[in-house]
Amino acid sequence: MATTGLNKETSDKVSFTTFIITEFALAFKMGMPEAYRYLKQYKGLDYLFKH
Repeated sequence: MATTGLNKETSDKVSFTTFIITEFALAFKMGMPEAYRYLKQYKGLDYLFKH
């Protein structure tokens, strides 16, 4: 992945977030924007990054 200007930690976080949203969307048969909104609204992403 071309992540010019990003440090390793940020790059890993972006990759992980993209993976989670993609897999969530596939598992629940929804689009990527809808999956992102759902995870954001119900604090799913916050939970993942906190724990």
